[in-house]
Formats: sequence, structure tokens, C-alpha cells
Amino acid sequence: MSVIQHKTSFPVDRGISVCHRILLQINPADIAWLVNVIESYEAIAVPRTIDQKEGIMELLVAPDYVDEAIALVESLSAEMHVRILKK
Repeated sequence: MSVIQHKTSFPVDRGISVCHRILLQINPADIAWLVNVIESYEAIAVPRTIDQKEGIMELLVAPDYVDEAIALVESLSAEMHVRILKK
């Protein structure tokens, strides 16, 4: 069984969330680099690529680490183009 995901398909918000979603847009060429950086900070976030061509990524963050994840993304903006679409 295959799952078809469209650009506009995101998980349905059921009102109860165990993680915080941060939506980003970056240069598509930087996706692999950003994934490696985020994964090197263990337990801060789980990166997901939503749209590779547009450079849309999602970070799934535990509630206790939201401030740290946002600070990390903001600090990375000095090294690369990062636009936070949703905090």
C-alpha cells in the first residue's frame, strides 16, 4: 500500500499534540545539511522534508525543547537562508 502525499497535505490537527511543529523554508540544496545539523542535537527535533523542490521542511519538537529548537533555527539563519513559516 503506498501513501500519496501532495504539497498541501499535512497531518490533520486533532487538537491533542505530543509535539510542536515548526515549518521552515530553506534552499533545497541545504536540506541534507540542515537534517544533519538538527539530528546532531539529539532529542531537540525530528526533521521532515515536506516538499523537496520548494525546500519546505517540518521540525517535530517535544514541548520541552521548543525554545531551544527555535533558537537553533534562528542561529542557523546567519549561515543559510531559513524562513520560519510557522512556529
